[in-house]
Amino acid sequence: MKAHHITMLGTGLIGEFYTATLHGQRGRDHVQVVYSKSDARAQAFQERWSIPESTTDLKAASTACHVVSSSGPNALPSALPSSDSIASSQLCPGRRSRKKRS
Repeated sequence: MKAHHITMLGTGLIGEFYTATLHGQRGRDHVQVVYSKSDARAQAFQERWSIPESTTDLKAASTACHVVSSSGPNALPSALPSSDSIASSQLCPGRRSRKKRS
């Protein structure tokens, strides 16, 4: 099978967990780009996980790879530019569509 190049949106606990799982369990799939609003956090994450590229440009990050994994705030996927290359399943739609229970 072909390897997937992944963009990780977010450098917090969920991004750490996703990246650890991908790099540890999915030999052919690796995070190639990491996005964070903070350049310092993006660079630290990049170095920690040996990721080729880090950025604070959301548009560039979202179009750089085959798969986009959103590990940031719930509003982050809706801020992404619309693109035919980004499938809704790649943007964690379950996180966006969850409704608060009364």
